[in-house]
Amino acid sequence: MKTTQKLINEWLNIEDDMKMVDEDDAEKIKELGIKQQELLNSMMEKVDNIDAFRMHIDTEIAKYRAIKDVYRKEVMRISTKVNSREKLKKHLNGVLIPSIIKTLGKDGKIQTSSARYTLYTGWGSLVYDKEKIHDKYKYVDMVNMVDTDALKKDAIAAQKQGEQITGALVPQLDRIRRS
Repeated sequence: MKTTQKLINEWLNIEDDMKMVDEDDAEKIKELGIKQQELLNSMMEKVDNIDAFRMHIDTEIAKYRAIKDVYRKEVMRISTKVNSREKLKKHLNGVLIPSIIKTLGKDGKIQTSSARYTLYTGWGSLVYDKEKIHDKYKYVDMVNMVDTDALKKDAIAAQKQGEQITGALVPQLDRIRRS
């Protein structure tokens, strides 16, 4: 089958030929008219095929967008599950298991058929009041910032000695170690 460009070129050639034919040459005009009609039918068939192909592409685009949306929703659903499991694990390790060890354990330890849990005390996140903290722990980075690493280190050392840095507190948390 001829390409669309070839069909258009033939159409233009026939139009040029029709302009050059004498008006009295009815047979040549009829012959060119038949060729022109055949070309018109071929071009319309091409247009129909292009339109069908375009509709097929539109259908595929819609299908892939729907698949993309389904996967996006599935990823969001799985992310939600991961987050909820992480929160559950944090609750188990931070609250539930330590309270069981405190209640049933001996010397901060409890043995199960699959693991041994040991309760120990560690340091949590630093809590501080920026206004009350000594300037030693502050640094300027376009704004007044707090050197939380140095503050936490010194706050833990002070709390171990029974003292406290004004405006800073590092709470002691019960943690577990699974071995």
